[in-house]
Amino acid sequence: ATEHRYNEMESGIYSAEFSRRTYARLFAEAKAILQQGHHVIMDATFIRAEDRAGAIKLAEETGADLRIIECQLDEANVKERLAQRLKGNSISDGRWEIYEPQKKKFEAVTEVAVNQHFVVDTAQPLFSQLTRVIDRL
Repeated sequence: ATEHRYNEMESGIYSAEFSRRTYARLFAEAKAILQQGHHVIMDATFIRAEDRAGAIKLAEETGADLRIIECQLDEANVKERLAQRLKGNSISDGRWEIYEPQKKKFEAVTEVAVNQHFVVDTAQPLFSQLTRVIDRL
């Protein structure tokens, strides 16, 4: 978790195969937790509708309620936060060179009902956004 991988888009940890394996592992671990009767938050990019379909299928199989929380942030703040992240001790390998191609590949969330999907502006104060999310849940 502490080893950084600064791969280019479509290679290494950003390859289609690595992403497929990552989502498979995420869903397997989430399923085990849900089957124990606990709640799960799956934190991933979920850029593709196909990946979100996996989460939807998992929720259906386990009888879990699914909510999609889409975090949005203006590009100036994205650049600043990614730069700060690289300077700090973050385990994330996210950086501007990856953000741009990922943003272009993002498929809009259309596969769930309106009451299951909501957007938060992460430039806004954390407490107000958390309150908004909790109110919607």
